[in-house]
Amino acid sequence: MVDPKLVDLSKIDQETRYRIFMYLWKKRVGSRELGIHPTYANRIKNRKVPVSDTVLERLLEYLTAEELAELTGVYVLEKVEPHTLIQVVKAGLADPQLRNLVINMVMRYVDLGEYERKYRVTEEDIKKFEEYLRKNRRKKTVQDRLYYLKVALKDNQFVLDASKLDDYIMEKAEESIDKAIHIARALKLFLKVVVRVKEPRKFLILYNSFTTPSKRRQLIPKALKILHDKEEPLSLEDIKTVARHIENPAAKLAFILLAETGLRPGEIFNLSLRDIDLETRAVIPAKITESKRAYISFFSEATANYIKNQYLEWRKHYIEENLDRIRNLARQWTPKDKTVTVDELVEDWEEKLIPIKESKIRSMINEAMAKAGIMFRLYDLRSFFTSWMIQHGAQEIWINIFQGRAPPKQFEVMVNHYLQPVLEKRGTWKQALIQIRERFYEPYAYNVLSTN
Repeated sequence: MVDPKLVDLSKIDQETRYRIFMYLWKKRVGSRELGIHPTYANRIKNRKVPVSDTVLERLLEYLTAEELAELTGVYVLEKVEPHTLIQVVKAGLADPQLRNLVINMVMRYVDLGEYERKYRVTEEDIKKFEEYLRKNRRKKTVQDRLYYLKVALKDNQFVLDASKLDDYIMEKAEESIDKAIHIARALKLFLKVVVRVKEPRKFLILYNSFTTPSKRRQLIPKALKILHDKEEPLSLEDIKTVARHIENPAAKLAFILLAETGLRPGEIFNLSLRDIDLETRAVIPAKITESKRAYISFFSEATANYIKNQYLEWRKHYIEENLDRIRNLARQWTPKDKTVTVDELVEDWEEKLIPIKESKIRSMINEAMAKAGIMFRLYDLRSFFTSWMIQHGAQEIWINIFQGRAPPKQFEVMVNHYLQPVLEKRGTWKQALIQIRERFYEPYAYNVLSTN
């Protein structure tokens, strides 16, 4: 049978996918064999929903290489045993004439990007870093470097991802420039001491993915680079163009919400369905910590329609399709945390507004940027939101509330000052939220999905 890993799924269009599905359906490969709900299988059969990559992978497992070639025109190599592959690769690398051919083939046919951008930090790595520090640094420096490294690792679930680190450092700089400097220095040193030895190529990608903030440069904004013609300003048309190039509905929604709400990337990726109110078009993360706040923001009517008419239906089928896989993963996670059940983990995942890993969403957005020929950091959307709202006359205090910059006390004062009279007059929180949106957000905000 065909190994899905040997097939480029992006080359198989929907018409061909339906053909494969019906071919196997007639051979009595049904919903049970494919691990999907019978209703979902019938919707595919009737062409009411597309055949996703996940379903296609399961379909391929029931095809022979000859059947796949006949149905699609795609030819795949037979699966090779690991020891055979090792022997062939070793022989190729040992031969000066074949070495470059082997390397070029791997670089051409294997997507190394996802692997090379990430490094999972282990307890052993931290111990090696601590040993190095104790031999080469003063006691205070040892304490600082270890403390801030552990802060960064905890914030990033012990996975250093080149696509996220720059945004992460920028977010920390917004909270405290001193803290951001300490974290960046600790990460840079950790990468040099530990990762460079184990994964030299990965080290270069991670090390160059972010810069250490500087107090001296703190007051030199991106605008200065633009004034010196060293950098192009991000425009609303750039944002709209990238949005049009994003094919995955979850990635598209994440990008649009980042642009229209001005919230931090981490806040958007952590939203649950309960945090979105389509009637008031409000996002309510309600997050207040010592260093971060996220109160409330809004999005456009076009985005609300996109969520209601397209995204929620797609999300429903994605959840149905991946439920068994997530449950199996949850069973593997539970031994590490005895207080959380499998059902609770699965329910948390089902409640997520965007039920796809952040790294995968970022990767899909970056691919869209590459196709559009417009590259920028996701965190730049937050800066763009601020500058646009200010230029179009929005009150700074409300911009700070939308973006979570206002202190809790200030937010409370504004709520009591503005919402209380509205509540007394109108009677419901939703009507009060609509009043805030209409008065302080809509006159100044923009719509990513509009073509104007």
